Amino acid sequence: MPGIYKEKECPSCYAVHRKRGLFCSQSCANESRIVTDDTKHKLRVKAYEYLQTPEGIANAKLLNAEHRVSIEDFAVSVPDISDYDNYDGFSRAEDW
Repeated sequence: MPGIYKEKECPSCYAVHRKRGLFCSQSCANESRIVTDDTKHKLRVKAYEYLQTPEGIANAKLLNAEHRVSIEDFAVSVPDISDYDNYDGFSRAEDW
């Protein structure tokens, strides 16, 4: 029957599948792929070139604006209590 592939076993995760190709998914195919230093260097150069373009600069600014965390996001109020034993809701650190 056309469109039906025979049952195969993925060499990466050993899952049985009926998909086109040797691997069951792109992630399994990427695991067995060997990336040389030359390939890494070429990808690094391309990424650097993209970040120098106006589109790359705008994209980087947009990503930085989304992930920027202000001090107020982490600030917590510290109660000014001298007698912790008589104050409800707080206990000494030794009791933790």
